[in-house]
Amino acid sequence: MGIYAKANVEFGVALNIAQGDVDIGASVKLDHNWTVGLVAKDLISNDHQTMTAGIVYQIKPMITTGIAYNNDWATAALDIDLTSKDRFGMGNDTTQFIRAGVGFWRCSP
Repeated sequence: MGIYAKANVEFGVALNIAQGDVDIGASVKLDHNWTVGLVAKDLISNDHQTMTAGIVYQIKPMITTGIAYNNDWATAALDIDLTSKDRFGMGNDTTQFIRAGVGFWRCSP
């Protein structure tokens, strides 16, 4: 599902409802090359009992933002977790990631 309105920027919203969970995201295309976005996933917290008695896997909401640059021959993206997440089975240890990637494709001669 997407809603788009055109002005000086393009704006899109996506909503995903599956298996008892809700994710929502929005992106803004700033110009021909730059896009920024924000995603909130796992909006419904859940506890799942594991096969080992007394150990529970918790799913909690996560918020991530990102920026991407796209041109005729490559795309580069950077995503940053704005919230931290408990590491399963690691006590009080948490994780929070910064992810980056670049993709290239062959140009036509």
